[in-house]
Amino acid sequence: MPTVLFHIGSRPIYTYTVLIDAGLLLGLLVTWWLGRRRGLSPPALMDVLSIVLTGGLLGGRLLYVLLNLAYFSQHPWESLAIWRGGISFHGAFIGGGVALLIWSAAGRRPIWQWADLLCPALALGGVFGWLACLAGGCAYGEAGRGALYLRAADIYGVMARRFPTQWFGIGQSLLLLGILLWALFRQRAGLSTALYLIDYFGGQFVLEFWRGDEVPYLGALRLTQWLDLLLFLAGLALLASWGKGRQPASSVPDLPPPEEASPHP
Repeated sequence: MPTVLFHIGSRPIYTYTVLIDAGLLLGLLVTWWLGRRRGLSPPALMDVLSIVLTGGLLGGRLLYVLLNLAYFSQHPWESLAIWRGGISFHGAFIGGGVALLIWSAAGRRPIWQWADLLCPALALGGVFGWLACLAGGCAYGEAGRGALYLRAADIYGVMARRFPTQWFGIGQSLLLLGILLWALFRQRAGLSTALYLIDYFGGQFVLEFWRGDEVPYLGALRLTQWLDLLLFLAGLALLASWGKGRQPASSVPDLPPPEEASPHP
């Protein structure tokens, strides 16, 4: 996959950027479509999407800066230059989740209804995110030998036989997208969110043992693996609550509140 997709004049347009933007746009469209099918009004959908995107952007940048603190402590002003790239998915997920929680609590809205609605977009975005990393060399696998190891470049352009972390990430995200769409139409609040937390972050916890990119460690595990583990356990707790036949805490039946419902589905 080419690093540069095309040029506008002398300016290169990177494949990574195009794929990330495409994933974001398609994720928004999927959420909009699912929300309209459930009778949610355009203003309500616009509100939740803008709130979650803002929280995700801030959280993703903050964790990225913290994970690369050695560099940003020497270049503090560059921590604000988000247009130059650098977003942590874990930070974006947590930041978006906190923003959604605050927005839901402030308006007494059913948080699990909205969280479930956003999960398929996250899985679809994951497909494009991993494709972008395949093009840009980020999240590359460790170098080694074996039947599974393929020739690939790291983020610095160094070619070697590497564990295909990006391909595994793409496959996991595609499978998860199908599972989440099935779960969403089961009409059980919190089920899609629980399955996303369990599948994605559980899979990432395992996959990171074969990652070759450098991140801080905390004990024997990468710092991001500790976040994977915490989010995976949160998913198990949510699924256990769902499995006992009752709605998770802070949720209501899977219907939009009257003030946010659209008269036309």
